[in-house]
Amino acid sequence: MKFTAPLLLLLVVLLCGFTGSVQQPSFGPGEPAPKLDRMDVTQSTIDMYLNGTQKAMYWVTVHENPEAGQYWEAVSDLNGMKMTNRWNVAKVDGDTAIIECEFKMDSEYMVSDYVLGYKVDLTVEMGKANVTKAWIAKPGDEGQEVKVMEMPESNDADDGEPEFESKTEDFADMELAGGKWSGKVTTTTYDGTESKVWMADNGWFGGMIKMQSGDYVVALSAFGTDGKALLKWKEEKEDKADEPKDP
Repeated sequence: MKFTAPLLLLLVVLLCGFTGSVQQPSFGPGEPAPKLDRMDVTQSTIDMYLNGTQKAMYWVTVHENPEAGQYWEAVSDLNGMKMTNRWNVAKVDGDTAIIECEFKMDSEYMVSDYVLGYKVDLTVEMGKANVTKAWIAKPGDEGQEVKVMEMPESNDADDGEPEFESKTEDFADMELAGGKWSGKVTTTTYDGTESKVWMADNGWFGGMIKMQSGDYVVALSAFGTDGKALLKWKEEKEDKADEPKDP
């Protein structure tokens, strides 16, 4: 199996999230930064989506036969910056699903916590855009609609970018997040760094349970079927026009 360098970079960016640097203030020898003084970049991130600087992805990977309440959470810790990524099935109505993804970051000097909601067409085949609408908000708030990226046109031409070989093997009975998993592990070596991705056969939202590249590790931390909606969704109002009126 061959992968191009941009594909690996995209995977790392999606999993690592925002890693911008912040000047660290001094609070005295050995004193940690007070929690109240940490920079919260949640609203600034939301604003970038609302003004169109950032756009929601046109594709969301959803497992077969999704059910409301299913959630899949992965955690990473990079240089003291903890990143939590939680996927959740909020609603399913026929061939349409509302999928939520919470992006939470917690570090000594910076925090962020927001949710993107996606309206997904479950009939769309792999490789085509399946997101028809998207929203963003803080957890528990009502989502505000944002723009969705347009799917780029495919380019089959050889662009001359470096390629690297990878190998895929079976794995079985891997215990993680209270579950036991079997599936495929793909090992890739590029530019002296070895990366591994474990994909569970019965996993949700693509099934990735672990990814390791150098010292960076993303691992499944929780999953279940009793998840609650992360955003506040409006319920459709029943038409009461034909209801009898009191005399």
